[in-house]
Formats: sequence, structure tokens, C-alpha cells
Amino acid sequence: MGDEEEKVWQCTECGKSFKKYITYYSHRKTHRPPSVVCHHCGNMFNTYAHRNSHIITALFFSLRKSLKKDLVQKTMCNKNFFLFEFAFFEHTRI
Repeated sequence: MGDEEEKVWQCTECGKSFKKYITYYSHRKTHRPPSVVCHHCGNMFNTYAHRNSHIITALFFSLRKSLKKDLVQKTMCNKNFFLFEFAFFEHTRI
């Protein structure tokens, strides 16, 4: 078995080679026209994985932006409650 050559999968579009078929199969999707739609903004993606990554990134930056607004409003007594809003409410109950 050690003398056998490994099968190599080569992309007919760009010439890139892959040792595993699954990697080659996933790569082929990058050459298709985008068909996966983001239901939030309408952007088009080649794969669901790329779309999901886009949604997570957009959600993170949106959440970060809103948390920064909350941080500015909730900086009483020089304590910042940036990550967990409930910590602010617990703090103000004391």
C-alpha cells in the first residue's frame, strides 16, 4: 500500500489540486454563480457557510455597536459593564 500514489483531484476551472475529494467538492462551489441569499441584507454568496459567516460577522458588529452605545450611557461610578448588561442591573440594585 505504501507504493501506491495518492489520488489527486484537480479543479478544471483553476487547476488547483486537492488530496481529498470532499475538499475538492467544496472548492468547486466557489466557481458557481452565487445563489445563496442573506435574508438580512440581500447579499449573494456561493455557499451556505460563507453566508452564515457573513451573518455572524454582521451580527457581532451590530451587537458591538449597540453595546458601545449602552456603555456610554451606563458608566456611572466609573464602572464599565460592556459585556454583560445584566451585571449593570445587578450593580445598580446594590
